[in-house]
Amino acid sequence: LFSSLNGDYRKADNDFDGYPKWVEHNKENGEPFIKTVPAKIIYCRSLTAWVLMHTNITKFNNTKDDEVNCEDRWLAKSTETKSYSLVESSQDVWDLWTGIVLPGTSISVTCNECNSESDCNYNGPCKEKKCDCYESHFGQQCQFKTPCDVLVTENVDRGSQTQLMIIKKSEKQDMEDNFAKSYGRPIYRITGLSGVPQALLSVDSKKQDTPNGNEVNNPFEDDDFFREARDDYDPLKDTFFDFGGTNISLRNYDVILAYSGSRWFGTIDSPDLEVTEVYNSDYHAFWK
Repeated sequence: LFSSLNGDYRKADNDFDGYPKWVEHNKENGEPFIKTVPAKIIYCRSLTAWVLMHTNITKFNNTKDDEVNCEDRWLAKSTETKSYSLVESSQDVWDLWTGIVLPGTSISVTCNECNSESDCNYNGPCKEKKCDCYESHFGQQCQFKTPCDVLVTENVDRGSQTQLMIIKKSEKQDMEDNFAKSYGRPIYRITGLSGVPQALLSVDSKKQDTPNGNEVNNPFEDDDFFREARDDYDPLKDTFFDFGGTNISLRNYDVILAYSGSRWFGTIDSPDLEVTEVYNSDYHAFWK
């Protein structure tokens, strides 16, 4: 619906108050989440509007059922309407709750089913209401060109280049395309890095070669840092320095570059990490 709440919403088996209810599903395969608590979109009669809500998110302490109290629990709200069509209602501006009400926000809700090849941007046939993209394209509507296997970034200050390799599908990974994806975008990996990952973690490498200008202590061999920290370190939440790495140098680590629904971001982790350990079928960038 908007950058931090975008997703794949499927019609629930049960309606709410006479209107269809839409429940968030996995963005990669359209299946229900296993452990992640999904968001949902319902029609709120007391507001005469469609609203997006999440069971675990509320504006204030309210333990009552979130659907019954939709006027208090909404995170996104359409303009007043009596339409049964969520797609039609999305043509108007919505209000968003970001700590305050943010009015006049444009959102996009589209049908995720195809009826003809034109719905697939003529980049693949429509089979059983789902686009079957040619090898040259991917995406739910075959709207993206197949990504490059290798990206190259250039560090002008150091006169060096870094290669990011797309993470390919392995035999034990269940992927719709032949590469790993997060929020419908390819995942890349930089391998064989060492030292203090300052440039990747917003530390000004021009001013200091090591944190606080001091010599780096405790160099970790290979992925020992991640092995020892595994119980406490979450690469999706914790940065290297938040974990206490201001005086640590790594001899071998990888950086995974992925899309989170609103932006691209890099996380550091063990060189032997399987991408499915982080971006598994239940992965969600904003709630669990």
